[in-house]
Amino acid sequence: MWKIIFGSALALVLAGSTADAARAHHHHAKPAAAPAPVRSLDEIKASMVGTWQDANDKKFTRELDKFGGATDRREGDDAATTQGMWVIFIGSSAPADFANSHLNPDGVFFELQQKGALQLFAVTKADGSSIWMIPVGQHKLLKFTRLK
Repeated sequence: MWKIIFGSALALVLAGSTADAARAHHHHAKPAAAPAPVRSLDEIKASMVGTWQDANDKKFTRELDKFGGATDRREGDDAATTQGMWVIFIGSSAPADFANSHLNPDGVFFELQQKGALQLFAVTKADGSSIWMIPVGQHKLLKFTRLK
């Protein structure tokens, strides 16, 4: 299902930019602004390093370090602190644990391992000030804003 959603969104973006370019060429007008350059996985990962606050639960923060360490905290509850590891990958190069998950081959995914459990999220935005992601298999958008 995610493949269909992300694939359709990409098709719409590509169709729109092709139509704009065709109109601009046909009418000798200036073409629309070029689409944002595609960011590398390393650039996306670098934009995710930091401390993030859940937009729907201000007491929950997730710290992601550049070495792949993740720390979840809940303000006022030290016992709720959870350590783990994180990686991001492109759907076409999914780790073995997710090889049969029918992931969008062009999508960016965030894998979080904590307490022996793996969680997988489709990253829909990671711009250095916000991270938006959807837990794979769910329809809930999680939004995080940068604290530091």
